Amino acid sequence: MLGGVSVEFWEDQVAARPEINGQGMEHPGFPPSILSYNTVTDRWAEAGSLPLAETFAPVTTPVVFWDDKVIIPTGEIKPGVRSPQVLIAEVGGTKLSFGLMNWIVVAVYLLGIVAIGFWFMKRESASSTEAYFRGGQKIPFWVAGLSIFATMLSAITFMAVPGVAYAK
Repeated sequence: MLGGVSVEFWEDQVAARPEINGQGMEHPGFPPSILSYNTVTDRWAEAGSLPLAETFAPVTTPVVFWDDKVIIPTGEIKPGVRSPQVLIAEVGGTKLSFGLMNWIVVAVYLLGIVAIGFWFMKRESASSTEAYFRGGQKIPFWVAGLSIFATMLSAITFMAVPGVAYAK
């Protein structure tokens, strides 16, 4: 047995494809592309490539995530040629911070909402707490309808987006 198949099967496969099999060290090697698979869209995309100065891109090997590193042990670098190389990569993360500009936007938004609330509170139609919270019962039907629509749209989006992400 060779690689889990009989020698006869292997020899038949080599004979059927002489242009790509049996090249040994003459084979140029496998492409250095790193591919990622998106389960939602069912598509492969190129996510980078291996630096091939002194290494070859291995295939038929597992990729192991260990100790915050990605490890690719051995693998075929050319058809039928195993490599003793072990590739180790660190995934570069980006440090995300909220930042000054984001805090300014939040503060301006909060002040704007408080100012609008204060302005409506001081109106004559908001002379009591009941009148304030009910809008003096002077809210047009289309404003109430728009508010209900926006609430429902927000709720649907909040529930549907995670469902789509984990659907497949």
